[in-house]
Amino acid sequence: MSELTPRTASYLYLVSVRGLHTWFVGQVQQTDPDLSQLLRDEQSEKAFAISGLEGDLLPGGKKFQLLGDRIYRW
Repeated sequence: MSELTPRTASYLYLVSVRGLHTWFVGQVQQTDPDLSQLLRDEQSEKAFAISGLEGDLLPGGKKFQLLGDRIYRW
């Protein structure tokens, strides 16, 4: 589980599942390039899941407002 705590109110644009997957694999690549390659190329079921962002999200069109000093979790 990852946490995000914005210092001030911020906006987060909606991101596709594919975009989140790409971001996650990029984060893994920074510490383990071989594992990143395996996660990117493996065609069967993935060994991880990415959930939606949880917390006090205020919808606003194609983006959400995140409130400052609140904890959000993936």
